[in-house]
Formats: sequence, structure tokens, C-alpha cells
Amino acid sequence: MRRFFSRPEESRGPRPGITPPIIVDEQGTATVFESVEDAERYLEPIDVRNGEYVAYDSEGRLLRLLPTSPRITIENADLEPHHSNEVRELLVRLLSYTGVPVEILRSESLQELVARSLEYKTK
Repeated sequence: MRRFFSRPEESRGPRPGITPPIIVDEQGTATVFESVEDAERYLEPIDVRNGEYVAYDSEGRLLRLLPTSPRITIENADLEPHHSNEVRELLVRLLSYTGVPVEILRSESLQELVARSLEYKTK
């Protein structure tokens, strides 16, 4: 029997040009999602429409958030990771709230910060 409907979004698999985890800036506060699909399930279309978020992949590529229905859709907006400094600052701020000294965090690479931040990911 043929299927005439599409698969759920969770089955889309990896997105070319996007390297998870996804880091979302909500007015200076970072939220970390392990996958694109987790971020799409969590973020609200109304908030995306209102410009509440800026999103990046783990290498610093800017991502485009689209307020589709019933969930948002995330696409790559940059081919190159031009925003790694913004991602670093978001993660340093997030991780400093956990008690890690800022001096230690500032000495770590972006990938080390990303790995640390996964302990505090949102599902």
C-alpha cells in the first residue's frame, strides 16, 4: 500500500551544513539543544515570528528560524561559521552560572564549551 503522507519531522535525519548541538540566544540567555529536531519541537512559532531568538550551530553558523506550523523549521543561513565569538560568549555566560570560573571557560576552545554545555541541554 502506498503512503500519501510525509514522515514526521523527527525522521528527516541530519541537515546538511548544520552541526549540532543548536545554541539559541534568547535575549542574552543561551539554550542548548542536542539536535535540530529538539529545537524545532521546543521553540514556539509565535516567539520566532516575534524575533525572540537568534540560533547558531555548534561551529558558529547562523541559522534561520522559520515560524512554520505546527512547529518551527530550522535552516542554515550561513555557509561559513562567522559567529563563533557570539556562540562562545553565550556559552561562557551559561556555564559561568554553573559555578565554573569565567577564566577557565575563556581558556577553553569552542568545542570544549559546546561539550560542557550539553550537560544543560533542553529537551
